[in-house]
Amino acid sequence: MGGIIQLSSVAQGQTGSLKVTANSVFLENQSQISSNAVASPAGNLNIDTNLLLLNNGSNITTNAFGLDAGGNISLNADVIVALPLDGDSNITANAFNGPGGQITITTQGLFGIAVSESNTDLNEITAISQNNPQLNGIVDLNTPDADPSENLAEQPDDVESPQPIARGCQTRQFANQSRFKRLGRGGLPISPHSSLSSLAVWQDLRTDPEPLSQVIPPSELTATLPTDTPVQEITEAQGWQQDDQGRTVLTTQRQGPSHYAFQPSAPNC
Repeated sequence: MGGIIQLSSVAQGQTGSLKVTANSVFLENQSQISSNAVASPAGNLNIDTNLLLLNNGSNITTNAFGLDAGGNISLNADVIVALPLDGDSNITANAFNGPGGQITITTQGLFGIAVSESNTDLNEITAISQNNPQLNGIVDLNTPDADPSENLAEQPDDVESPQPIARGCQTRQFANQSRFKRLGRGGLPISPHSSLSSLAVWQDLRTDPEPLSQVIPPSELTATLPTDTPVQEITEAQGWQQDDQGRTVLTTQRQGPSHYAFQPSAPNC
């Protein structure tokens, strides 16, 4: 059982009013802020906070029994949340036989709780007269002015039919241009523990190199050949002589007394 803040009157006379101002107000586990009266009108509740949380059957009530009217509740909160959705947390200004009270809520967001015209097990906001529905009270929700149709583009009444989508794989049109063949697993065994199948086909997937003529311009392919040089004719030596340094030099003709001609030796008889 949670905490309770309560104003009550069991006899005739004013019940009183309660004002709560806080950064946040958390009511949990059947906590209550209430102002109930038996023989007089119920008191008024005024709560001003940034966050109001109602959890697990917690209530804010100002109810009247007998013929008197329910009180008034004023809630000013940035956000109001009631959990869980079926937690039976309520904001009520009800009366038993008299007129219901008035609930005024000003908030930027209201979550998990809604206005209802009867008491249920859900989270609800009520200001009703239980025995006389004609005396039901008023629930006034003040939320930020927002026009749902704002910034919406006007749509045409007649919608054009979509263009047909191009279809591929037309066998009649492309029968002679493409083929599909199943050639096996391409060299991969069925499992790492099995050998290659005879149906396995290996294929070299490397791309062919470009011809050399496409890489190097034809003008640069002509090789520069060396020019022809005259070849000296080789003549058989006819003699030899010695130079100034005493080296022997072969000659093709006789040039003086120092020249010695080759004389073939006579065969032995």
